[in-house]
Amino acid sequence: MRMTFKDNEKKNRHHKEETASSFFQLPLLNQGYKYPYVHTKSRIPVGRLCSYLRQMGVNNARILDIHYPDQNIAALLLQNDYAADFQKLLESKRVHFANNFDPWNGFILKDPQYREMTSQGRSLKAAKLQQQRLQRAAVK
Repeated sequence: MRMTFKDNEKKNRHHKEETASSFFQLPLLNQGYKYPYVHTKSRIPVGRLCSYLRQMGVNNARILDIHYPDQNIAALLLQNDYAADFQKLLESKRVHFANNFDPWNGFILKDPQYREMTSQGRSLKAAKLQQQRLQRAAVK
């Protein structure tokens, strides 16, 4: 059944009123951001990854940044208030999260140029690369 013009207009007005009233609400206690890490089969362009997420029902406007800290791991920057809903939605679609993944650990460096470095040197390099990724996300 098609919505009439009046019904559609009423629905849009209600949505606009809700959006406007949310400005006057108290700030959430759960403020902040989180990077959940998800397993991927391969590294695909971010646009295609967003398309896949949209097909699963994810609101891509709530994803603030996407990058690949390791070969088969995607990092998605979310606000804390959306992270639980996001995880629940993706788990219902059988997406696996890399809960033990540590982007600061030097063992994730796969480039042969880091092979000869000490574990401390690799950890320092991994930390530097992670800081660069976080800085890029902050200036977007």
